[in-house]
Amino acid sequence: MADVASQGRTILFVSHNMAAVGRLCNRGIVLEKGEMVFDGGMDDAISAYFRLNGDSAGVRTFEDNEAPGGDDLKLVRMSLLTADGHPTANADVSDELRLSFDYRVLTPGLRFRVQVMFQTQGVVAFSAVEPEEAVREHAGVYRSSVTIPAHLLSETEYTIGISVFSSMGAKQHYLRGNDLMIFQVTDS
Repeated sequence: MADVASQGRTILFVSHNMAAVGRLCNRGIVLEKGEMVFDGGMDDAISAYFRLNGDSAGVRTFEDNEAPGGDDLKLVRMSLLTADGHPTANADVSDELRLSFDYRVLTPGLRFRVQVMFQTQGVVAFSAVEPEEAVREHAGVYRSSVTIPAHLLSETEYTIGISVFSSMGAKQHYLRGNDLMIFQVTDS
C-alpha cells in the first residue's frame, strides 16, 4: 500500500480493525449509519470510532436503568487508565495500564469475587480473577482494579467483560457483561 500511495494515488482502506487502520493510514474518516461524523488525523479518528461504540476515551459510565447487574449489584463505571492516571482507548504495547471499575452494592453483606476478561476476535486473551471471595458489608459504591503490565498485550483490539459471582455452595452470578468496553493496542 505504501508503494502505491508513494506514486501519488489515493488508497481507500475500509476496516473496523483500528490497529491496522492506525498503522496503515495517515487520515481517517468515521461513518455512522452512512453519514460522515469525523474526518481528520488517525489518533482523533480512532478516538471518534471508539466513542461511537459506547466509550469516551477509555471511560464508560452506566446509568442505573441500563447498568449491567441485577437487584443486588450494578456496574457504575469502567475506566482504562495509563500509568499516569489518564483515561485511554488507544494504548501502546509498552504501556502499563490499569482497568478500574466501580460497582454499586445494593444488598449489604454480599460475598463475591470479581473476574475480568480481555477478549480479542471473540477469544479470551486472558482473565484476572480475585483469589478469594470478599464480603462487602455495606451498601454503597466499591472499586476493583487490575493492572496490565507493559508488553503483556499484543497489537489488536480488545473488549472487556466482567463477571461478579459467588461460588460458595451453588454458583451465583450478580453481574455478567461481555464487550462492555473496547480499546486498541498498537506496537509503535
